Amino acid sequence: MTHLAETTAPQRRSHETPVLMHIPMGGGRVAESVATRCLGLVGAVGNGEGKEWEGKPLKVIQLDGHPYVNVDLLSPPGITRAASLNLVPSRLAEYVSTPLLHTVSDSIFTSSDQGRLFVIVRHPIERAVASYHHLVKSDPFHEGMTLEDYARSPYAEGDWMTRFLSGHEGGGEVTEAHASMAKEVLRRKAAVGLYEEMDDSLRRMRAYFGWDIPMADGSQSKAFAEQQYASCQRQVMTGPAGSHGDGSQSVSDSDALKARSHDNMALREGDAAYALLSERNRYDLELYRYARTLFARQADLPISLAEEIKPKDETKQWPPSRNCVENGRFSAGEKNWYAVRSALQVVAGVEGKALQ
Repeated sequence: MTHLAETTAPQRRSHETPVLMHIPMGGGRVAESVATRCLGLVGAVGNGEGKEWEGKPLKVIQLDGHPYVNVDLLSPPGITRAASLNLVPSRLAEYVSTPLLHTVSDSIFTSSDQGRLFVIVRHPIERAVASYHHLVKSDPFHEGMTLEDYARSPYAEGDWMTRFLSGHEGGGEVTEAHASMAKEVLRRKAAVGLYEEMDDSLRRMRAYFGWDIPMADGSQSKAFAEQQYASCQRQVMTGPAGSHGDGSQSVSDSDALKARSHDNMALREGDAAYALLSERNRYDLELYRYARTLFARQADLPISLAEEIKPKDETKQWPPSRNCVENGRFSAGEKNWYAVRSALQVVAGVEGKALQ
């Protein structure tokens, strides 16, 4: 993973490509759709179209009216083709999206042309339930399958995030070593978003990569452009890309998204299916809790993020060491030690801002 930049390393945007890790049913399609549909960025993604482009030169094409590079980063052969055609040096792609993080990192990036990673993480049990609903609704053969049947079946994934973050995609037992590596990748290499905090996560994504809201023409006001972007983001989050995979739709309000997501799980701790899925995903559950801690720790990472969303009338200079965890104000080991919302406001009984 040496070809992915450290989160704390100075950004070299002329020699870095944003990377979105696509976790199935985890919100990655929302981030990808916002990047391309709402920000107008050219994407190189995993789309299953690789065979159609074999033997053809690299170029930007239109898929569903939006710009993409004609590569498929969903399969090793597609990634090999992208590497052989010098996808990254071509600068055609303004971001890449793939579930095969290690393969992409090793194949298309170099020490001089690095990737910079952003990943949205969803609760593993919610993601598993969404995968179940997607399976039974897309394949009539499984129409009568219950959630407990699914949890006992080979269709239910086990520790997907841990496997793919640690480079252990091929199967076999997941160990503590894989779990530790997955945590280390998140800690050192990833700006982390949370599915249940989608609004804030998408804002962090834009700030982290320096993605500005596009202005249609010189006469358009910034306020109007922001309104158009907000409308586009809502459409993405209430459309197919924002679907939970269980028939429900995500919405722009993060608290409502969280409530609706839990309502549609139809599963609670103590249920047999919950216990079975938890056992299959015990490392992913641990990784999810760690991701939540990182999400809180990264509330002011990078500095440009704090500058973008701090109050307009803020005149106070930020202290050199702004991170609460690092300066000893809080313990990252405490569950829910604080919750971050928009504008870096801290709730759950903590006075003032986390960054002071």
